[in-house]
Amino acid sequence: MGLPGCLLYDANILFTLLEGWLHQALTGNIAPSSFFVNAERVHLEAKRIGVPCLASHQSYSALEDRVKRVNDFAADTLRSFVQFLRQEKTVSGQLSPFDSNEDIFLVERFIVEQFRPLGQSKNWEKESLRLLERLIFDAILRATGKRGSTTSTQSVIDQILGTLVDLTRISDGRQTCLVRLQSEVKAPTVFGDPQLFREIKNNVLIGDDEDVGQLSVAIQHQKTANIWTVFVTTDYAHVISVAGDILSKFKLQCSAPLYAIAYLERLSAKGGPVPDPKQYIR
Repeated sequence: MGLPGCLLYDANILFTLLEGWLHQALTGNIAPSSFFVNAERVHLEAKRIGVPCLASHQSYSALEDRVKRVNDFAADTLRSFVQFLRQEKTVSGQLSPFDSNEDIFLVERFIVEQFRPLGQSKNWEKESLRLLERLIFDAILRATGKRGSTTSTQSVIDQILGTLVDLTRISDGRQTCLVRLQSEVKAPTVFGDPQLFREIKNNVLIGDDEDVGQLSVAIQHQKTANIWTVFVTTDYAHVISVAGDILSKFKLQCSAPLYAIAYLERLSAKGGPVPDPKQYIR
């Protein structure tokens, strides 16, 4: 029998699980990301002991938007690289031959410049760039045949553009993983209360409206369903850093994946099977 409560994932956890499952489907290996390892661990443990895993409609909406953006980002970046390569290899209006010993470093130069403007919160874009870098690198090796060779730059470009087929396969894989996610992580019927949204904004230092909206659903679900709800996130900067304030003012426990089950056990042991209604009096 599971603990008397549930885990409610934010969009970050959903995206982490989706990308990790995608990596497994494409490579047959577990994704090396610690974000995925930790998210998968709590997800499997929750299923093992019968703790429901949920995610709000708001979180799924944010996830679907992120999936669209990551697909578009990869395709747009690949086309930008082709344009960059054309510019670098055009001499007197003609494409000069591609020297695999030297021109392979054009990939590195381009990717470094793409990384430069990305902040700490752009993990999904960084992962997309790493994947794209490998796809471009492999496409160039296929076009040149071996290191030290010289070949037509246009044939290299054609091979790189063929990578768009791989990106389509990856995009389709994401949709398959999204279907799996929706079957394993259901959405509760409650939606965020506008008044509660304003209360969170006024009482907790969270500047991101997406975070506030997801938290409002978690608080509302805990109150409406009358079961302990742990809000699971990897957002240390905006949510976990103020988890104490959220708990003291709204009686909602926020947690990184590794500690989520332990927090649910603590709540169940100290507060009984359901929250005390008096705890909601603020």
